[in-house]
Amino acid sequence: MNTRQEIEQRLRAAPKPPAPAGLMNRLQADVSVPDISVRRSALERWFAPTGGRISLWRVAAAAVIAITVLLPLSYGADKLMNLYHLRFESRQVSDDGTITSTTSEVTLSGDFADEEEAKRVWEETRELKKAGKYERTFRKEIERNGVKSHIYTYRYTLSNGRVVGFGESERVKDEEDR
Repeated sequence: MNTRQEIEQRLRAAPKPPAPAGLMNRLQADVSVPDISVRRSALERWFAPTGGRISLWRVAAAAVIAITVLLPLSYGADKLMNLYHLRFESRQVSDDGTITSTTSEVTLSGDFADEEEAKRVWEETRELKKAGKYERTFRKEIERNGVKSHIYTYRYTLSNGRVVGFGESERVKDEEDR
């Protein structure tokens, strides 16, 4: 063994002196750490938990989760509210024997099982309206092409106990129409 290696070996084997009593307490007392309170929003805490830059992987994961959860929910909500476009034709015979044919088209939205149920509900509400068995609430007045109309909400109680409501408009009669 050469002298240099021998010296290094003896230095490493030398006994280590014990730390003075209370050294740890003095070191802790000498170190001052300022009280830092950083306010971060919930999004910052989630997207950048270490306080650094926003993690693009976390943003991508949030987007995938949002699409995975919200897309089926929106599809389901769309299926709950179906739109039915109904067309009704009626013929009326006047006193002089002339036949008048009228066609009315209605867009009906609701949670009906199918188009046939929507037709039955609409026809029953028309009968209830003719009989005056409904509740009407004024919503607003509109004007289109110089024609004023009132928008109402009509509520009907069907024969099966179900309550349905529809928005309907009625033309406001002018003074000269009366």
